[in-house]
Amino acid sequence: MGMPQDRPTAQWSVVGTLQEVIPMKKGTYRSISVKQVDREKLVAAVSDRHVVVGVDVGKDELFAVVTVGPLESVVRFHWSSLSETREVVGLIRSCGPGVEVVLEPSGTYGDVLRWQLDAAGVAVYRASPKRVHDLAEVFDGVPSLHDQKAPGVVAKMHWDGLSERWSLPSKAERALRAMVDTRSLHREQIQRALGRLEARLARHWPEVGSILDLSSATLLELLSQVGGPEQVRRWGHEAAQFMRRTGRSRLAQEKIDAVMRSARSSLGVPLVEEELQALQAVTREIRHQQFELRKVERRICRLVDHDPEMSSLGATIGKVTAAEMVALGGRPTDYFNASSLLKGLGVNLKERSSGRHKGELKISKRGPSRVRQGLYMASLRLIQKDAIVRAWYERKVAREAGRYKKKAVVAVMRKLIKALWWVARGEAFDASKLFDTKRLGLAG
Repeated sequence: MGMPQDRPTAQWSVVGTLQEVIPMKKGTYRSISVKQVDREKLVAAVSDRHVVVGVDVGKDELFAVVTVGPLESVVRFHWSSLSETREVVGLIRSCGPGVEVVLEPSGTYGDVLRWQLDAAGVAVYRASPKRVHDLAEVFDGVPSLHDQKAPGVVAKMHWDGLSERWSLPSKAERALRAMVDTRSLHREQIQRALGRLEARLARHWPEVGSILDLSSATLLELLSQVGGPEQVRRWGHEAAQFMRRTGRSRLAQEKIDAVMRSARSSLGVPLVEEELQALQAVTREIRHQQFELRKVERRICRLVDHDPEMSSLGATIGKVTAAEMVALGGRPTDYFNASSLLKGLGVNLKERSSGRHKGELKISKRGPSRVRQGLYMASLRLIQKDAIVRAWYERKVAREAGRYKKKAVVAVMRKLIKALWWVARGEAFDASKLFDTKRLGLAG
């Protein structure tokens, strides 16, 4: 059975006669430089028509197509993202006051164009990259997707109503996002440095990791200020007193004694001077990052306290998690219903079944992963402190013979997200509205 024949697409050309429709060969999407576009002919071609400009964003070069219908393109052009953006904005504005531009997000590479268009009063829309990828073959029968073709797919999505308005964030939203990203940076730096520390201690002091947590202030300060097991042995009683001052009442005397015994009997490789300096450099970096992390988290908490919606969310899932949820996933009040919030955070269920094969239900994971991680941890805390949630979780785990504990936590997380949609609107969190207390035997 042969492959279906592709329909030729049509393109209006502003290089030559505007009224001539040029049938394009299969897979050809030639574009010209923006400097070659005849502005007068372009304006004449789009006069009194609804104009949509589809843009494919790249790091160094951007591609665009000006369309006056779902499959009626006027001209395709490309430009340098740095030197020609102002010229492109002027060209787009010349298409009329109602011109609309739709972009496929590509990280932050399109933010400059988006900012300039907004400043020029041009309406900007966003097309989902996943949908652009999925519609590539539907667009022209060819599964390939490249810089010259993508703008046409993006524009067609807008004509079909599959895009959304892409407004610029407020200064407060940008500040929140920056703080959330800074927090993530410090956490990542801490994790990397802890990995290096673990590797060094495994060689030079393997016993201490089973006594004190690697990220504990007491261990980090001991390593930074005193040194490895040999230095701790030499310090003797002073090292023990140092740990007592650092750990205060939170550090049991038994652990201090255990650390001192491990230093005296360690099997580790003795540190040379340069290795000691490297070990202390790692611990100082961890302590510095921990300090910066706490500082940015305090700023986040203050911002949450002054925002009624985030404050309500924070009372249920924690202030930092609430800030991440709003910064990365949007405000719950911006979603039409609880189900759309589930989908936006990538916690909606998907299934792949065919014939007799019954696919397993899984979450789509299409939303921001950092938000899901935070909500997963919030769900674990909720299971621990809320009797109703814990009873439902334990019953679900028992029903699956203990095999799917993580899936049970995800199930709790899905219910929690639905509740957060209402919490953001001023409702108090009430687990009894999420779970059938009669079936759980908890009805009052």
